[in-house]
Amino acid sequence: MTRILAAEVIGDGIRVNIVMPGGMNTDIAARTTGHPSGGAEAFRERVRLSTPMLR
Repeated sequence: MTRILAAEVIGDGIRVNIVMPGGMNTDIAARTTGHPSGGAEAFRERVRLSTPMLR
């Protein structure tokens, strides 16, 4: 969607950015979930399942 909007308004000198709230699957996130080893993956799966497009 962002690319489509950007393509439509670039001729007017308008730039388009996107901000997506939510968790990121990073090493830091894996260390800061507060879950024991292996529990971080289960936590990330619960977050993934709670998002509309399962990403």
